[in-house]
Amino acid sequence: MDNSPTDTPPPLKRNSNDVGWEYGVLCDARSLDKVKCKLCGKEFSGGVFRMKEHIAHLKGNVSACPVSSKEDQEKCKKAVLEGKNKKNLKRKHEEALRAEVNISVTYKIF
Repeated sequence: MDNSPTDTPPPLKRNSNDVGWEYGVLCDARSLDKVKCKLCGKEFSGGVFRMKEHIAHLKGNVSACPVSSKEDQEKCKKAVLEGKNKKNLKRKHEEALRAEVNISVTYKIF
């Protein structure tokens, strides 16, 4: 492998196997929250979560990617929904655990 100065550096991405990294790269290694869409070139803050929203055409945080295919949209939409479901299940589990715990304090005065 030739390491001449004309070689392009490897694309910047977080050490993650998140589906969002198929569609974006980090803009700068020092700013881990700023990403660039590989499909349309749009740069934005918010990390890979916003990248998936961008590709999936989910309204609210970012504009829709004009280049993403229906397959790309469904793949990212599924990943976002799975993440939200996982977070909700974790929250419900923690609430159930907290409901089971009964902390009662009794004070004795001598």
